[in-house]
Amino acid sequence: MTEQHGDKTRCRRRRGAASPPGAPPTSGDILWEIFLRLPPLPSPLLRVSLVCKRWRRLVGDPEFLHRFRARHGKAPLLGLFSEVGGWLAFTPVVDPPDRIPPQRLSMQIDTNAGTYPFQCKLLGCRHGRVLVLHPRGREVLVCDPITGDQLRIALPPEFDTGYIRTYMTDGAVLCADRVQGHVHGGCHASPFKVVLVHILHKILKGLRATARVYSSETGTWSNLISAPEQCRSIIVNFHRPSTLVGGSLYWWFCSSNDDMEILEFDIVSQTLMVIDRPPVQKLSTYRSQIIQGEDGGVGVAVLSYLSLQMWDRKVGFSGETATWVLRKTVNLQLVPNMRATQTEIVGYVEEEDAILMPTGRVQTDDASFTITTGHPPMRLIMPAAALGTPLPTRSPALHRQTPTATTAVSYIVASLHHTVRPSSTKTCAPRV
Repeated sequence: MTEQHGDKTRCRRRRGAASPPGAPPTSGDILWEIFLRLPPLPSPLLRVSLVCKRWRRLVGDPEFLHRFRARHGKAPLLGLFSEVGGWLAFTPVVDPPDRIPPQRLSMQIDTNAGTYPFQCKLLGCRHGRVLVLHPRGREVLVCDPITGDQLRIALPPEFDTGYIRTYMTDGAVLCADRVQGHVHGGCHASPFKVVLVHILHKILKGLRATARVYSSETGTWSNLISAPEQCRSIIVNFHRPSTLVGGSLYWWFCSSNDDMEILEFDIVSQTLMVIDRPPVQKLSTYRSQIIQGEDGGVGVAVLSYLSLQMWDRKVGFSGETATWVLRKTVNLQLVPNMRATQTEIVGYVEEEDAILMPTGRVQTDDASFTITTGHPPMRLIMPAAALGTPLPTRSPALHRQTPTATTAVSYIVASLHHTVRPSSTKTCAPRV
């Protein structure tokens, strides 16, 4: 009995030695593997972090978060941002308990006193940051809704010519992390780049598309980048946020008579070029959207009366010639008392390859697409396989500003819930 009792004692000691209280979790821990399989939404990790300190350390471990993002891939859509009277207003699109309160990510745009912050222009949102153009302050602001930080960056000289015409200037912000295996989703601490595009009007030289790139690592703007060809348009107007496809950014720009073209900026080679649009008659920026093509290239979705056409740009083997090919047409059905001219495209979600359309206006007969309804009303058309549950979306200021989608770094909301820093604003006068 004594020996048996001793064996039991030794067994208890061995079990205790294998997992002492407070031992740091390892990748082989069974809890680690269980938590990796949680849905990529805010509430599961947040609830786990509140159980005990050990679980909180586990889900907040950088290696765990990296593997969590890598396992789930693209971050889910959490909400939309719009500029409303000097505020970045966040509108959540998911249901409780994953619904993030609007006040948690909404933030006031902090500009110089007396410079009319309500005249700011929301340029876009990507990889957890929001880019805002402040024309009167001759600056752009890079805002981080998670931490509340705002960085003011002075515009380069070519862009600072008297009053900044917002309809001739646009831009994009994106993560610049070069670490191998980096998965976008926890980019708030990573370096970033700001790409600004502008249409310069030079006497005897016409209109020319130009760009500059700001690097947070060097704190400088790149040299001026110009497109080799002139713009056909007399008046250029950017109507939509940029679309990131592969290693390039794309914008629509057009003249007053809708002579539309596409501006392409290659991020790696830092080259700018103007490419033709699909051969569609009476193309409008309000009824079209630059999207990701089927083969990884650039594509365009076009609302043409009672159908949604999806075009892909195919580049030849030599890389010198390119043609537009109609990939697919989805037939739409108007709801009663609606006219075809009342349908439009209001936005695009890169992470979900989803097109945003007003609700209560169209239906689809294609089973590969899903239309959802919500309150306030908005419809979201997306491939059914892209997301298990389609998300109804609505911007509180849709009539003033096209909403731009954000992933809001959902993977790290749980750990940041305990470590969010007080908001701060920094002014940066970059070296040019």
